[in-house]
Amino acid sequence: EAGHAIGYLARVNILNAQLTINDRSLGIEWSIPDVNISLTRTATGISGATDFEFKVGNQSAYVQLNAEYRAASDDVSLTVGFADLRPKALASVAEALGPLAPVDVPLSGTISADLTSHGELVHADFSMSSGPGRIALKDPVDLDLALTRSQFRGSFEVATRRLKIDDLTLEFGSDGKLTLPAPISHTFPVRKLTAEATWSRAFDRLDVSAFKLTMDAPTIEGSASFEPADDGVLIQAAAQGNGLTFDELAKYWPETLARDPRRWVLAHITHGHASEARVRVSAQWHKAGGFGLESIDGELATPDAVVDYLPPMPKVVHGAARARFDSKTFDITLLGGESNGLKVRGGSVRIADLDKYDQWTDVDIAIDGPLEAALNYIDSKPFGFATAVGVSPKNAKGSTSTRLKLRFIAENKLTRDQIKIKAESVLTDVVLPDLIFGMDLSGGNLKLVAD
Repeated sequence: EAGHAIGYLARVNILNAQLTINDRSLGIEWSIPDVNISLTRTATGISGATDFEFKVGNQSAYVQLNAEYRAASDDVSLTVGFADLRPKALASVAEALGPLAPVDVPLSGTISADLTSHGELVHADFSMSSGPGRIALKDPVDLDLALTRSQFRGSFEVATRRLKIDDLTLEFGSDGKLTLPAPISHTFPVRKLTAEATWSRAFDRLDVSAFKLTMDAPTIEGSASFEPADDGVLIQAAAQGNGLTFDELAKYWPETLARDPRRWVLAHITHGHASEARVRVSAQWHKAGGFGLESIDGELATPDAVVDYLPPMPKVVHGAARARFDSKTFDITLLGGESNGLKVRGGSVRIADLDKYDQWTDVDIAIDGPLEAALNYIDSKPFGFATAVGVSPKNAKGSTSTRLKLRFIAENKLTRDQIKIKAESVLTDVVLPDLIFGMDLSGGNLKLVAD
């Protein structure tokens, strides 16, 4: 104050002091010896700075504090910088810090906060990164992450009670793995996870607006939300895979998600690229009962698949197809392809009753091509139709357009008697040597129906 001696004081240095920080919100009192503190009068108020070595057990971290009090607005801005701070070590100090115990990584970064003159938090920004370490959770889920690097950046607004995470990055290294607990129960080969999220304390809801998992070659991107429901947590997620191949699909499609569609796809679509792969999941978690899957649906698309829809029938190769699935049905729409010298114009494969003991499969395929190839096709096991009616595919000439319909229970081994079949073929410019009593059929137009 003007006129008083202290009003001319511009700077105060405090050397080798004992610093005590009383954290009322957590009920913790920190005592730090041998601290140097500098206080400086500014045009707007007072600024202060200090740095010290912070020890917890056998762990040490370097901490730097900078603060500024603004007289006109009667508030304080505070910046805390730190290096090699291990959250797991802090958890041993007080019960209130127990949730930090799973985080065993060396953190470095800054926290910038705006406070009232009474020390009440108004707003905070944070930016942190770490070197190699581990995050090992046991509750509410069992999750163990070995990290090579991590980054965490965001802000917290007290008025709206909202935590915003602008960038969460977890790097797992070239041999990284991410194991998700039940009901997923699957280990993914993962290299990197990035995410953006917002947690609303007012509604107790976490929205992951975007996440991206980088794996061996493919990536999975999506969003998710977590909110209270019926004494548990409602989880909703949507994800899209890019760069997936059917050869390696089992590595990225958990066995517990859409179990029957997964089994059929892995067994019957053996090669090709999934140009699109989407899934939507709704589940609930209860502490007593764990996770429960409520609904699932998704889509797949491929420009070049090999579809082995009914072994040992000829496969559809270079197949362009789209598929949709949910907990009850799996539908494939064939857009084109080739099979045993024939052109597949289109068709469908539908597996129904996935929620029941027996699953029925309906196949409907339209194929065009040379007569000899078509006769060989319908003569394939388990049918042998051409042989059954005494028509030899050998030396047959002409063109055909065939509609083949099959219906059967999805089993590993089927006999002809277990398959309902209907085939209709329009044959043009037909030449069949030695068809009846040694006579040839030449230049005929026929319609062949088999069931």
